[in-house]
Amino acid sequence: MVKQRLPSVERKGNTGNNGIEILLRERYRLFFHPALKFTYVRPQSPAQRSGVRAGDILMQINGKKIHHMTLEKVLDILQKEPGEKIKLTMNREDHLQKFTFHLQSFFSAINP
Repeated sequence: MVKQRLPSVERKGNTGNNGIEILLRERYRLFFHPALKFTYVRPQSPAQRSGVRAGDILMQINGKKIHHMTLEKVLDILQKEPGEKIKLTMNREDHLQKFTFHLQSFFSAINP
C-alpha cells in the first residue's frame, strides 16, 4: 500500500440539529499493490541456494518493480532459459533483501 498526501484542504460540515461538526484538514489517497508471496522454493534450486525462502514477498525482479506485472509475466521471467541471471528484491519480515542466481534446467538439477 502506498499513501500519497494530497494538498491540505479545510472544510467544515454541519450535520444539522444533532450537534456534530466535521472538519477535514488533510486528505490522503491510498494505492494498493498486489503482493506475490513465494509459497514454495524447491530444495537445492538456485533460488534456494541463494537464500530465497517460502514466505518471502517479491518486490522487484531484475531491477523492475513487480506491482504493475501480471503473475504470468513474473512466471515468464522466472522460467526463462537455463543460464539466465535473475536478481530478486524480496521483503522478508519488513526488511528488503536482494538475491541473485542463474536459472538452471530442472532436469539437470535432478540428474547432475
